[in-house]
Amino acid sequence: MHRSHKHQRALPYWQQRRNALIAPVRYLGLARNAVELWFKCLAYNLRRAARLHGLAGA
Repeated sequence: MHRSHKHQRALPYWQQRRNALIAPVRYLGLARNAVELWFKCLAYNLRRAARLHGLAGA
């Protein structure tokens, strides 16, 4: 995403338009990342539980 710097009054039209188009995609990316993190935590905890209970294979 583009940001204006302190000596620039506003972004040019094409940069504003690009930011508007990217914003929803970034949100979907965050949701996807949250689900991936949730599954990784679940897998970690299941493996840890198996080790603590002596059920792990080696």
